[in-house]
Amino acid sequence: MMYTGDVMKLNTVNVLELVNGNLQNICSFTDNSRGNKEAEALFGKSIINDDKNNGTDKHIREDSLEHIIEICTENGYYENKGYELFLTHSN
Repeated sequence: MMYTGDVMKLNTVNVLELVNGNLQNICSFTDNSRGNKEAEALFGKSIINDDKNNGTDKHIREDSLEHIIEICTENGYYENKGYELFLTHSN
């Protein structure tokens, strides 16, 4: 945790969920090894849930879902039919 003037800043890793550009949810975890694993697990679970609920575009279906999760986690971004996930760090 860092204090800057009257503002307290937290070092976190975050999973942001947007639908049609509107923020729906933010989950924050401590920015350490455990927090990163938890955030990445939630990110992957959210992609799986979106696939179950909304299906994915044909070009995504050609690849394995696990591979898609790996790529999206590395990039910190997933998008499907107006549903977006961001995996970010803040400090």
